Amino acid sequence: MTGPWETVIGLETHVQLRTLSKMFCGCSTAFGAPPNTNVCPVCLGLPGALPVPNEQALKLAVRAALGVGCTVHPRSVFARKNYFYPDLPKGYQISQFEQPLATSGSLSYLSPDRGLATATIQRLHVEEDAGKSLHDRFPKQTAIDLNRCGVPLIEIVTGPDFRSPHEARAYLLTLKQVLEYAGISDCDMEKGSLRVDANVSVRRGGETTLGTKTEVKNINSFAYVEKALTVERDRQIAVLEGGGTVAQQTMLYDSKTNSVRPQRSKEESHDYRYFPDPDLPPLVLSEEFIAEQQTLLPELPAKKRERFVEKYALGVTDAAVLTAERRCGLLRGRGPRGGGTQDGSQLGDDGSTRGRQRSRRRLARTTRRAGEFDRTGAGRDREPPGGKAGIRRSRRAGWRATQRGRGPGGHAGGGHGGPDGVGERGALRSSHRGGALQDR
Repeated sequence: MTGPWETVIGLETHVQLRTLSKMFCGCSTAFGAPPNTNVCPVCLGLPGALPVPNEQALKLAVRAALGVGCTVHPRSVFARKNYFYPDLPKGYQISQFEQPLATSGSLSYLSPDRGLATATIQRLHVEEDAGKSLHDRFPKQTAIDLNRCGVPLIEIVTGPDFRSPHEARAYLLTLKQVLEYAGISDCDMEKGSLRVDANVSVRRGGETTLGTKTEVKNINSFAYVEKALTVERDRQIAVLEGGGTVAQQTMLYDSKTNSVRPQRSKEESHDYRYFPDPDLPPLVLSEEFIAEQQTLLPELPAKKRERFVEKYALGVTDAAVLTAERRCGLLRGRGPRGGGTQDGSQLGDDGSTRGRQRSRRRLARTTRRAGEFDRTGAGRDREPPGGKAGIRRSRRAGWRATQRGRGPGGHAGGGHGGPDGVGERGALRSSHRGGALQDR
């Protein structure tokens, strides 16, 4: 015994990519469709169906990897991850294992315990999602919805770098901000667009050997991430202090009772019997393709905060507020004297402190209005009040009605461009016959 207990946490974040169609077929990814309607022979794994990678999904995956500082490999391999579950009709998941898309990244975040900290990104790989098991539709029965089968995902795996549940939450909020800035995903945890699995262990302070880890699943909000990790940490400490040993297993978090319960013994990689998918050749990306995705990345939050502080003499807190969401940093103020800058910031005409203070007040008011507009959902999923007349008025006010830019099911981000101009191009197309990459 060398000191108090130290918590060690590593995170696996599953992020649905913002595409119109699935990873290996042309089925829609629209959320909320009637159960088992967005399916086809490919995503159901029926005999004779061949998968074709979605080029737009690969573009977004590469962009995400570059956004978190990963090295994107010119050659990666799709592999079958074999396991049996009711909502996995194929009996395997197309993923990547030995040769992932990207490795060796990092993401800096503000730890509430240690200040500025850096999390290592061990790997980022592409895979398809599984279906959903619904336990609350029928008494004592489980319903299966396969609409989510085949939806494109990236999995972002960190090292065991976090020392408290607070740090894990801070990292996830930072990661979500980066992914939203880059237009990779809407990161809506309520819809399952971002899901977190956490590996947790404890050890005595000063020790270097990692303790036996457990994996906590079923976490669907950032607040629950922090609560679930706290509960599991305390459980492990109580077991060890009572003279017991921690079993390596998968735990489910129950938000209603704020407790965890064992689901199954924790699998190792060999339990999944990975092997290269025989229906998919190795994924080869040219240097030009990777460079193009780099140019399409916007200025990311950390860089923008630094620039706002240095160029416009803003405080760190002010800069953080103005860069919290990408659209706030893109707002173009139009004060009575002009003074607009290239990135949309407003400075006083004379560059004085008073001018900067006026500018900050204008930006703060504009940011509040933008936040209120966003919370109403107008311009995103609903028509502004007043029908067509309301749309005309909204255009004069600088809004953009999104009726013509919706994807299947009424979701924004479809058509020829999603928010921030990083939506995908092209309509849904069938890919059941196999062939080259398809941009959908």
